[in-house]
Amino acid sequence: MEITPLNPESIQNALNQLRDWFPEQAATLKKHNDELVQNILKDTEPDPNSPLGKLAEQPANVVVIPTPSAANAKTAQLVQSMVIPGAKITELSDEELFDITKLYTPCTKAVGKAMLSSGLFVLSMVGIRTSASDRMYHAFLAEFGPVADKFTRLFNDFDKANTAYQKGKLMFKIGGGLLKASCFKAILKSWAEEASWFDWVTASAFAIAQFTVWFATEGVAFIAEVVLLLANAGFLIKDIANAVSVCTKEECAPLAAPSVTFTAAGSFINTADNVKLILSAQCKNIEGKYIDSSLDISKLAANTQIDNNNGVLVISKAAGTQADTFKPVGSYRNSSQNIKVTLSASCLNMKGNRVDTALDVTDLDIKHEIANSNGQLKAE
Repeated sequence: MEITPLNPESIQNALNQLRDWFPEQAATLKKHNDELVQNILKDTEPDPNSPLGKLAEQPANVVVIPTPSAANAKTAQLVQSMVIPGAKITELSDEELFDITKLYTPCTKAVGKAMLSSGLFVLSMVGIRTSASDRMYHAFLAEFGPVADKFTRLFNDFDKANTAYQKGKLMFKIGGGLLKASCFKAILKSWAEEASWFDWVTASAFAIAQFTVWFATEGVAFIAEVVLLLANAGFLIKDIANAVSVCTKEECAPLAAPSVTFTAAGSFINTADNVKLILSAQCKNIEGKYIDSSLDISKLAANTQIDNNNGVLVISKAAGTQADTFKPVGSYRNSSQNIKVTLSASCLNMKGNRVDTALDVTDLDIKHEIANSNGQLKAE
C-alpha cells in the first residue's frame, strides 16, 4: 500500500510508545534511540560491527509483557487466581492457557478469534505478517476476553455490510478499537517469538507510527486499502461471520441494542483521552439575574432531564423525553440563555502528539459520529 510519509517526531513518539508497552526493553531502546530513528526513516540496516548491529540479529523473544493491560488487570488477576495463584498469563504453559479459556462462553471465544484475525489483518497492511498459533490465540483470549463484548456489535455490522466500502469503514472502527484496547501490543509480543530484535523494533515502531497517522485522521487511506485487500482476506471474513453466527445462537446472550446516552460516538474515541461533554448556560436565579453555570453530562442517559435550581444547572430526579440532539431536555431551557454543549478531548495528531481540542455539538444529532482529524474533533 502507499504508506503515509513519516517524520522523526512521529517515529520518536512510536518508539516511546514501544518503550511504554514493553518496559523491559526501555533501557536498550533508549540507548540506541537516535540510530533507530534514522534506520526507520531511511529504511536502512545498522553497521554490523556497531553495538546496534551486534544486537540487531539477536532473537526478540526475550520480550515479556510483565502484566496484563491496565484496563483488564483486575479481571486478569481474578482469572489467574482461579487457575494458578500468582502466575502471569504470559508465563503460563499451553495447557494452563487452554484451561483459562475454558472459562469463556462460545460467543466470547469466537469474538476473541475474530479480534485476533482483525489485528493480524491490520498489521499485514504495514508489512507485519505472522500467523495465529494456538498459543497466540489462547494468550490473546486470556487477556482480552473480558472486553470481547465491546466488539460484538461491530462484527455484526461488518458481517451485514453490503459493500466493500462499508466493510472498510467498519474495519477502521474495529482497528481503532483494537489499538485503544492495546490488543496490538499482545500480537507484537507474540511476533517477537519469530523475529530478530532489530526487525521487531523497527517494524513495530513503524506500525505504531502508521497506526497513529491512520487513526488520528478520518481514515480515508486506511479504508481505501481495506477495500482492495478484502478480496484476499478470506480468513478474516470467515472468523467474523463465525463470531456473528455463534453469538446469535440461543445459548449465547442476545445482542442487545445499546442504550442511548450523551456519550459522543465515532472513531475519535480510539485516539482520545479526557473526553468530556459539558452543558453550559446562563441561568436565571430567583432575583432575575443570569448566572453562568455548567454541568458535565458525559454518559448521562439521553432522557435525563435538566433543571435550573436558582441559577444552577442540576439533574432532575424525573426522566424526560429522549433528546434528539446533544442538548438535554428539561425545564432549564425556559429560564436560560446562551445554552451550549461542548465536546472536549485530548486527541492524538498524525505525529503522535496530544492536542486539546473542542467542538460545539449543541444542535448536532445525538447519534452523529465524531472523527479525529489530525488532532481536531470533527463532525463526520
